[in-house]
Amino acid sequence: MNPLILRVLQDPEYVKRIRQRLPPAFEAVQAEAEGPEVGVLRQPVLVAMFMAFLGEEQVVALRKVHPDTDCLVGGQPLSIKTVSQQSGIRIKWTANQVKAQEFMKHYAPVCDLLVARIVWEGDGYLQYIPLEAQQEVYAHFGPPYLDYRAATNTRGVNLSVPAEETLAHHAQTHTLPIHWYLTGSTQSPYQRWLEYWRSP
Repeated sequence: MNPLILRVLQDPEYVKRIRQRLPPAFEAVQAEAEGPEVGVLRQPVLVAMFMAFLGEEQVVALRKVHPDTDCLVGGQPLSIKTVSQQSGIRIKWTANQVKAQEFMKHYAPVCDLLVARIVWEGDGYLQYIPLEAQQEVYAHFGPPYLDYRAATNTRGVNLSVPAEETLAHHAQTHTLPIHWYLTGSTQSPYQRWLEYWRSP
């Protein structure tokens, strides 16, 4: 369990700022991309949030150096997942059935997990699931911990619904409810680059 992540998700001032600023940030990102790409653009928003609250010396963005880890917080690896509405938590993106099955065969949880569930004009959350909780639930479920349905044109491997529900109710999991309001502002994805190129 990472005490720095818990500090961010439990401190009243940080919680207030997250609830105020995360929905507009994700709304702006969504105006720039669709599909899997939007998830990639949301991750830096959350990494930068930890940098701002904890100090840049405590947070290291890994980008694509490690496929299962997005950043280090206080030296501990963290994977960030963002999902919309009732979508499953995607652990591995792949449209290749052989690669998906190979991944599942060798899978084991390797780092803490932060899940942002986005429900526009509704209630979602930020959920921190420590590695220890994942390992415990994985040991209980075995292979059914993951879900891959080749016949449904899926694009990857998800946490199974029972595993996700068990993790959500685990004693070590911390959930911060968020109301995902929309501001209605839809800035062109080209606007910031227009300003960039026009500036002296």
